[in-house]
Amino acid sequence: MREDMQQLYDLAFARHDRARDKRREFAECWAMYISVHPWDIDVRNVDPCTLEILAVTREPAPVELALIFSEWLAALRAALDNAEPVNVFETRS
Repeated sequence: MREDMQQLYDLAFARHDRARDKRREFAECWAMYISVHPWDIDVRNVDPCTLEILAVTREPAPVELALIFSEWLAALRAALDNAEPVNVFETRS
């Protein structure tokens, strides 16, 4: 039984490492996207006491960001699923 638990934790940490790699991949893709400053900010004076701040995206975020993000979430979820301990208690009649 102890070996089974160790295997579960090994799998959990392996999947956690995979999730970490996806997080890094996302960070690199995000950094590349924002390096060209893909938005404009506009501040308008609506009245003497009110300002309106508008952020306009000139270039949409790449689809790759969404794919990497969903892969990261899936890897993290899988790591958490593997981390769930096995029920070691048996029900007795």
